[in-house]
Amino acid sequence: MYRVIKSDFVNLSKPKVISIQRGSSKIDAAANCDADIVQGNIEATAKPSESAVRDEVSEKFYELLREKESFLKIMQREKEIMQLEKERLEEEKRAADTKKAEANRIYEIEKQKGYGEGFQNGYDEGKKTYEALIDEAISLKKNIEQQKKSEIESLEVEIVGIVIESIEKIIDKKLSENDEMILNILKKGLERLSYAEDIVVRAKGEYAELFRSNKDKIMLYSNGIKDIKVRQDDSLGKGEVIVETSSGTVDSSVGTQIGIIKRKFMDLLESGG
Repeated sequence: MYRVIKSDFVNLSKPKVISIQRGSSKIDAAANCDADIVQGNIEATAKPSESAVRDEVSEKFYELLREKESFLKIMQREKEIMQLEKERLEEEKRAADTKKAEANRIYEIEKQKGYGEGFQNGYDEGKKTYEALIDEAISLKKNIEQQKKSEIESLEVEIVGIVIESIEKIIDKKLSENDEMILNILKKGLERLSYAEDIVVRAKGEYAELFRSNKDKIMLYSNGIKDIKVRQDDSLGKGEVIVETSSGTVDSSVGTQIGIIKRKFMDLLESGG
């Protein structure tokens, strides 16, 4: 009985090809005959969809890896900035401690001088020097905290940009692969209509043809609509669908919906949520 060794490691390297050296013409003929039989069996039993699914899964896997690498780079950058800010704060604290010690030393000197020249004069001079050094240290600390806050806010905006860009890429790919997605975009636009009997749908050429060929299907989920006219508008881009009625226009384009998501992200950042 053969033993099957299981492993969690997946080898994604190129497959190895084993070639067979043919000896004589008779062997070659037999091999060719066998190869034809095997090829026929493979073609009869192969499932093309399985290959397509594997390719798509592989592509999605590498796409996720690339997006993850971009996100990790940003996280690494933020970590490095935080470390630099921490080191800078520690350095400024050491400098402030040094200045404080110097202020105390000057104060003591002035205090001793004050016994000979007048205690109050020495006290006032030492106090002014001490307070000036403390104010300088506080100002440095505030500047560092403000700079740190600005860096973090900048990173947050950059992360939102990457998220939106990733969404756009995924949607763009899905629009190219799946007709149902653009039909759903139109469906969402029709759902936003409060009341309309006759509507006009504008979209680029390939979408216009798709809507015309699925007009009956669209009518099924169109509440109260009696007639739909589809017009080709090549000024519109990928994923853009405009629905016109007698009472107004509904823009159900993908870009519009992504814009709404982006604004919500930015509002959250501005509000500190």
